Amino acid sequence: MKKFIQLFQYLTDLTKKGYNYTFELKENGLRLIEKNLFFTPENFTIKEYYKLDGIKDPKDASLVFAIESNDGLFKGALITAYSALNELISTDLIKKLAMHPHPVNK
Repeated sequence: MKKFIQLFQYLTDLTKKGYNYTFELKENGLRLIEKNLFFTPENFTIKEYYKLDGIKDPKDASLVFAIESNDGLFKGALITAYSALNELISTDLIKKLAMHPHPVNK
């Protein structure tokens, strides 16, 4: 239950900062769900991210990314399982999502 409360708090905080869209992880980039737009790794910036630890296994951790398109028009959140970073996505996208060494701690 704690993990879901943290997730809600992070998403609420991001919404207050203007991150109002939802991104979906795709093989070679991110899809902005509400507008059905696709962004390759060079077309967006990760502003911050949060790691929610797995309850029984660290591999069950989730990540919440604050994403902004390079043109500044779209800001949103990407929620993904930590293990999803290793499954069926391109090397460029893995590098982009892993570029921040430390999550934001609250």
